[in-house]
Amino acid sequence: MATEEINALIEQVDERAQALILEGEKSFTQVEEIVTKATEIAENLSQAGEEAQAKWEAMISELEEAENTLETELENTKGIMGEFDGKTNEVNQQITQLMTDFQTRLQDLLARKQEITEEIDSQTEENKSGFEQYSQNIQQTEEQMGSYQETVKGNIEEFIWCSRYRYGKFPNSKRKYPTTI
Repeated sequence: MATEEINALIEQVDERAQALILEGEKSFTQVEEIVTKATEIAENLSQAGEEAQAKWEAMISELEEAENTLETELENTKGIMGEFDGKTNEVNQQITQLMTDFQTRLQDLLARKQEITEEIDSQTEENKSGFEQYSQNIQQTEEQMGSYQETVKGNIEEFIWCSRYRYGKFPNSKRKYPTTI
């Protein structure tokens, strides 16, 4: 009956070890999914930043063309329209303000992109660190299970030896006396 209980315990330990292994594989899969999603987010952000920069560059180009056109018209009409000069200064100020606003927005966008990239890198490192800790825990558990199996095996052998001693059966035994009764 004790052998059945020991076998049942061994089976339970084996089932627990299998469950731990499955849990480890599941965690590893989840970490891979997180890393994949983080990479996709980084790529999407990079692509969005590039698209935004291209649009802003096109707007700058249009603004520069408008400024060049305005300067040409000013040179042609300088003698005729004195009031136009004041309005042109006003338009130049608006263009400068728009360009300043654009540069500020672009810098904010690039700064935010950098922050997001750093956050993704930080999360990736944290996940990697957590997975490494989990792997170490699994390894320690496996080592403890090996030690436990050796102890159980020794106890079973001692139990068999004690049973034989009690009933006087010692086939090929080197021991003369039991170590524990």
